[in-house]
Amino acid sequence: MAIASAVAAWLTLKIPSVPLLRNASSNPFSHFSVAWKDKVFGAMLFMWMLLGIGNLSVFHLRIEYMSAAEYGIMASNRDVVICTVAIPSVVRMAMTPLWGYVFDRVNFFAVRAAANVSFVLSIATFFFAETIVALYIASMFFGIALAGARVNWSLWVTKFAPLDQESNYMSIHGFLTGVRGLGAPFMGFYLIQVFSIQDTAAMSIGLILFATTLLSPISRMVKAEQA
Repeated sequence: MAIASAVAAWLTLKIPSVPLLRNASSNPFSHFSVAWKDKVFGAMLFMWMLLGIGNLSVFHLRIEYMSAAEYGIMASNRDVVICTVAIPSVVRMAMTPLWGYVFDRVNFFAVRAAANVSFVLSIATFFFAETIVALYIASMFFGIALAGARVNWSLWVTKFAPLDQESNYMSIHGFLTGVRGLGAPFMGFYLIQVFSIQDTAAMSIGLILFATTLLSPISRMVKAEQA
């Protein structure tokens, strides 16, 4: 992993780039004003927060579900790695070019909704599966969802940010991703102490579906601004 990281660092240095223009403000949080000045962007951030909390709250529960005795799977370390790392990684690599192709050619809101539905399928099939084979299949859905999520997460601001403002928009998006990335896993592990892991998964699915329904009014906001 260290060698791979070193090679990745070297390859990154070989990518042509130019310095970004320095912002006149010295306040690193000044870009947050964009979130309420740009109503569409602010609405997208809210949608993404709900989606991220729903997804990340059960992200690490996959290992718990496979390995803890109370859930009856009792998977081996090998099967845990295959289901949580190997299959999702291979499927993600295979599907990323397709998601990238679709992202450039299909309406963004439709692509984001499709990625959300992929997460719903991956969660529903995983946490209600009772056999290793079923978990393998669920892990394939998870890989498809991860590929779509990565493409959307990395590039969506290019659809909304004004020219030369992409880095400002992305900094806000990245910050909020870190916030939910820190809190949501703890919330997931807390919830399974109160509810069953299936109920927790169902709540996660509900949150993702609710976030998906917000894409429709946000799309109408975009059309109203362009009219």
